[in-house]
Amino acid sequence: MIERVLVLGGGTAGWMTALALAQRSSHGRPLLVTLVDSASIGTIGVGEATVPAILDYLADVKADLPALIRDSQATLKAGISFQDWRAVGERYFHGFGLHGATADGVGFHHVLGWLHAQGRGGDLKLEDFSLCAQMALRGRFRAPPEQPQAEHDVYRWALHLDAGLFAQHLRQQALRTGVQHVDGVFEHAETDAVTGALTAITLTGGRRLEADLFIDCSGFRGLLIRQAMQQPWVSWRHWLPCDRAVAQPTASTAPPTPYTVSQALTAGWRWRIPLQHRVGNGHVYASEFMGDDEALALLQAHADGEALADPNWIRFDPGLVEQPWVRNVVAIGLSAGFLEPLESTGITLIHSAIDKLQTLWPDGPLAPALAAEFNRSSRLEMERIRDFLVLHYAVSTRRDSEFWRHVTHAPLPDSLAHKLEVFRANGHFVRHEWETFQDNSWLAVYTGMGVVPRRQDARLARFPAAQVLQACESMKAQIRRTAEQAPLPDAEALARARAQTRKQ
Repeated sequence: MIERVLVLGGGTAGWMTALALAQRSSHGRPLLVTLVDSASIGTIGVGEATVPAILDYLADVKADLPALIRDSQATLKAGISFQDWRAVGERYFHGFGLHGATADGVGFHHVLGWLHAQGRGGDLKLEDFSLCAQMALRGRFRAPPEQPQAEHDVYRWALHLDAGLFAQHLRQQALRTGVQHVDGVFEHAETDAVTGALTAITLTGGRRLEADLFIDCSGFRGLLIRQAMQQPWVSWRHWLPCDRAVAQPTASTAPPTPYTVSQALTAGWRWRIPLQHRVGNGHVYASEFMGDDEALALLQAHADGEALADPNWIRFDPGLVEQPWVRNVVAIGLSAGFLEPLESTGITLIHSAIDKLQTLWPDGPLAPALAAEFNRSSRLEMERIRDFLVLHYAVSTRRDSEFWRHVTHAPLPDSLAHKLEVFRANGHFVRHEWETFQDNSWLAVYTGMGVVPRRQDARLARFPAAQVLQACESMKAQIRRTAEQAPLPDAEALARARAQTRKQ
């Protein structure tokens, strides 16, 4: 039976995993969880933007949300403002909410598209009908209502947080929960000569640690999954050519916005993540099309405020390990795979892997059927996110640099090509198993990038166009009034509201 679990690596992935697993039991006793990391080995931790699923994880581990927000200097996030992606000078908003309202079962994007086809849409935009987006763009936000009165009242929220401080908070909670912490540097792994399962790891200095199940959270090095278990890395760089990032925090010069900024540049894009104590800035770029010096100069040219630290350089190969669960080793976090943080999926993938492992929890160190299902679903989940990220590049109209000419002419993954073809035909959303992003997210990017159906739902023909336009104008005005009346964002207030909702 699995009674002892060893997590190799701290940081966000390690402490999230250790904290969650420490709340399991084995034979009526708490699972013995040991986390091994070294203060001499740093983590990437440049700052994180999340998606609403972070709140589900924090609820699962019974986190004190107001305290976590305080300790990690977190701010509220309602979505992402995408600038210069479709064309230089254009912007759209991917918010965490629904748009408009259906009309007798007809999706709102059909309604809006039909109005434009009738020459009556004027300057109506999809984000005009998202309360989440309209509040965020005005620098305001209100906790989602417990009983939404309309579809556009359905929305969620997430957090911007300092990854290092976030991991420290989780560390303290994990230690209180019973996780054992060992400060040491991994040296080598021991495997069973017959089964190939991992039996123990040895640290520098000779200390030996045994366990029944090993979780590899050692980052890009993949000390257990890639080295001990010899799992190859599957690169997706031919679809996602960005392979480097440089990050540098700056001083805040204005109140934090309740959204992340993603601005497309000549060979990649930059992020801006506002925290309570600083602003996180980063530039993700393709080294084939831009050198490091130019990438740093471009980042610093766009940053606001005084630099608070030296630049932090990160090299990566977008992709995943062929099998993240091999014998009794499970990779979670960067050791399992990495996709550029364009849609803030890093922490979500950690949480999802933890959930899958909990659901498929093995009876013993070797569970090949469970490992196979974990590997299958993990691969599918990564492929769905990969397709969503590739979409941002592939349908752009930019041709102003070699990079943009390359990404807009590159072949698409077959799964993405099929989704695009179907949506362009009649506005239907193709839904796959293990989709991280739902229809409203795909719609925000489709519409923001100019991907529209060639025809709208025929059922709209029975509605008078003037009546539909009047209803849309009224809805837009109502959403605008509600957004303007919303208070300034207060992440701790939202945390308290969420905690109160759970108690009721």
